[in-house]
Amino acid sequence: MNTQFFLLFATLGSLLLAPWAHAQNQIKGDVRNVLDHRRAGGFATVSAGGVVTAITVRGGGSGYGTTAPVVTVGPGSDTTATATAVLTSGVVTSITIVNGGSGYSAPPTVTIAAPAIPTGSGATTPQFAGMGATSASAGPVNAALTTSEILDITAGRYPRALDTSISGAPAVTAIVARASFGGTFASGVPRYDFGDEIERPQVNWSGAIAPSTYWRAEPVKPGEVFANSYLVNLNGATQPLVATGIVLVTSCSPETNIVTVEAVPSGLVSGATLLGQRVDVVNGVTLTLRGEPSETITSGASRNFSAPLPYYYSPHAGKVFATQPGRVTVTWVSNLPDTSAGSESPATYKFKTEVFSVTSSPSVPQRPMYWTEKSFSAPAVPIPKGKIVIVNPIYNLFMPSHVASEFKPVGESLSSDPNAQSSQENRTLWFENMSGQASLRAYNLEGRLFVEYLGALRQGQSDVYEFLG
Repeated sequence: MNTQFFLLFATLGSLLLAPWAHAQNQIKGDVRNVLDHRRAGGFATVSAGGVVTAITVRGGGSGYGTTAPVVTVGPGSDTTATATAVLTSGVVTSITIVNGGSGYSAPPTVTIAAPAIPTGSGATTPQFAGMGATSASAGPVNAALTTSEILDITAGRYPRALDTSISGAPAVTAIVARASFGGTFASGVPRYDFGDEIERPQVNWSGAIAPSTYWRAEPVKPGEVFANSYLVNLNGATQPLVATGIVLVTSCSPETNIVTVEAVPSGLVSGATLLGQRVDVVNGVTLTLRGEPSETITSGASRNFSAPLPYYYSPHAGKVFATQPGRVTVTWVSNLPDTSAGSESPATYKFKTEVFSVTSSPSVPQRPMYWTEKSFSAPAVPIPKGKIVIVNPIYNLFMPSHVASEFKPVGESLSSDPNAQSSQENRTLWFENMSGQASLRAYNLEGRLFVEYLGALRQGQSDVYEFLG
């Protein structure tokens, strides 16, 4: 049996190497992101007499420098309260009440101004500056060698070797075996493990405490535009907040799922959406779509496409999941337009953009799977009949649904007769339900993937199923 195998984990993340035990030589670094400019937030406490008695900081923000931000307190029925912020190393650490105001029947909103983003030459201003971490480690080295051990390089602990370039004075040389040195995976502490639910923010657009239901369950979609919107807190962002790309399509037809383009721009990869269909394979300038495009193009025509998102919103669970390791950006939109920015007419939708890191390892048990196709003989993973109706693999940049070229084992020879050759299999992981036997099958790539299990179709809905896990 061929021993090469495909490792797939239904819950996600790529394997992290464990540190070698008893490492003798190790260098560690620190990390500080000076590009981080986050708005601080706070909430007010009101006395029985209707006076603001305290403002508690909820998230001190960062990047404020030495200039304290302006603190704005919502108006009372008689007198509006005033307050000032206290900074420590560019972070809001406390709020001092200047005037408690009067006539407050409920805690007012508290808005702390956003930190200023530096502009100008990168040589004189810090907007392009940052500090990163490096680290290194190596296996153990035994320096306590006897004279006999010096002449016997097999003695003692590795890694070491004997340098005999000077025959009269042999010397032991340490070899840095299995060592690593380089930059860290990401700047800052990851917020989520691969496969975790990405929760909606607990504060609103201005940093004030708000229920998670203030935000829509589904983040802003690629190309989505809102008629009435408030973007002041997004540092100059414009709609669409999640942009789409443009590609020049040279030919396509509803009679085939093959599309050719003049060039492949960044983001047009397996998993992107083009001409209303999912892109399965990108092979040079030839694309294979999941289905047939909705139009015929015979000469160059520009069309929008949506790059795959680094997270997954499940309409079945009504939740967002971390399905790709690395740096992730999510832009949330309020469920309904409101006038919380003050003096607004009409009401506007509010937005909040979050940037964070996702680890490549999951916090839940992993399920291994091996290659099942062609010369690989691992069994397919059976899906029992009953509650599970659909298994939905959620692909990512590191584990796309298809590859451009099928894996070929070393030494394999193909028949010269095209009729004797088996059909190409370019899929990586897929759910198959033929002849009443549902199963998962795998081929071509090694990696980890988030897999969603779905039950029966929800009553009255055409494409939303019961979420099982």
